Amino acid sequence: LCFFFFQAEDGIRDFCLSRGLGDVYKRQELTHAHEVIEDLQEELRLADERCLKLQEECDARDELAQKAREELNRIDEIVALKVAERLEEEVQRKEEMEALLQEKEETIERLKEDQEKLLNREPVSYTHLTLPTNREV
Repeated sequence: LCFFFFQAEDGIRDFCLSRGLGDVYKRQELTHAHEVIEDLQEELRLADERCLKLQEECDARDELAQKAREELNRIDEIVALKVAERLEEEVQRKEEMEALLQEKEETIERLKEDQEKLLNREPVSYTHLTLPTNREV
């Protein structure tokens, strides 16, 4: 009788009894899984850092946008005040022009009345206005 012994696990020479190639693969999977978890944790940490950085940038942009909105509101208020002032000036000018036009029309009407009076006048004798003299005629 002849017995042949094969060592199934290449490179493993520890005291525990071998159960075949499955132990090697299981140990490799565990080692690989730990490496993958460490890699994923590092990627997660880096992703968190990028998210924080992006959040800070977004906050800064939001702050700039808010300042821009406030500045635009201030400008709108200034423009509205200027427009209101100009409208008020235009209304005042219009009222002044209307008053001048009314005055002009009244003056024209008075002049027409005076002209009518002058044209419809009766002739006047000025003989009563002569001064007495010492001359005899």
